[in-house]
Amino acid sequence: MIATLSPPSTMVAPSLYSASFISSPVLVPIGFGTEEIEVVVLVDVLHRAGAEVTLVYVEQKLEVEGSLGTKLLADVLISKCSEQVFDLVPLPGGMSGAVRLRDCVTLEKIMKRQAEDKRLYRAISMAPAITLFPWGLLIRKKTTGHPAFFGKLPTFWAVEVVTVADVLRRAKVDVTVASVERSLRITVSLGTKIVTDKLIGEAAESSYDLIILPGGHAGSESTNSSSTVLHKHSLLKEKRTAVYLSDTHRPVDDQMIQGAEVVIDGSVITGMGLATVTNFSLAIVGKLFGHGRARSVSQGLVHEYQLNLKAS
Repeated sequence: MIATLSPPSTMVAPSLYSASFISSPVLVPIGFGTEEIEVVVLVDVLHRAGAEVTLVYVEQKLEVEGSLGTKLLADVLISKCSEQVFDLVPLPGGMSGAVRLRDCVTLEKIMKRQAEDKRLYRAISMAPAITLFPWGLLIRKKTTGHPAFFGKLPTFWAVEVVTVADVLRRAKVDVTVASVERSLRITVSLGTKIVTDKLIGEAAESSYDLIILPGGHAGSESTNSSSTVLHKHSLLKEKRTAVYLSDTHRPVDDQMIQGAEVVIDGSVITGMGLATVTNFSLAIVGKLFGHGRARSVSQGLVHEYQLNLKAS
């Protein structure tokens, strides 16, 4: 069954409390695939509390299909609200909806202005990780969210990115750091900001001798670790790999070498983690250019090059 919901003015009964409280303007943005029950309950409760709610669509029409097919009817398009001031902007979840919200430039500007003006902004379910995080609006913020994303905000360790790029460039490697987000400027672990060289779409047009995935804090299940990404895409079949200690609560097969700092198996090189990133980088140099250049680079770093790292 598909139900069509009217605009908020007729969707719920008039607030019982509007006569007693000053109405606060609230903007609720929605996109294709937004979790409809989160929108309806949120708007209903806010109306009952006397809020002046504006339901806006982030694309080019007012009728919006939710995550399970329910049709919502927005009040206006978000372009009509770009210069308005709101006391609160809450973001509903839903995987596709959260992505649509994230990709809306106008909404991003509104949310960043909310933060700069110290006005309230909220997000539920998948929206904290998918929408707020890429905008840099969760830095040094305690958060919660959908269990599938709890504790798993996809941050890369700045130390790993910077160290690997530095060591390779010392070895005269032409390194490109690519952003998988919509901006060249990205926020990595612990709030550090770095400026990448290209967006991933542009970088994908070139071919490379080597592609490196940095690690990052991925929460209790380590679902965003780089080794997990490779495993998910079947790129570690019959390959021996290093194991990050926090991954060892998961099943470990005989291909995963516990305690090894760096493991090289054919065209795949894996490293344990932060403390071993220099050895990991030097192992890459050794694989690409030989031990002589790796040793030369290590001397400039005042770091001992360990030849035994090449053994997988």
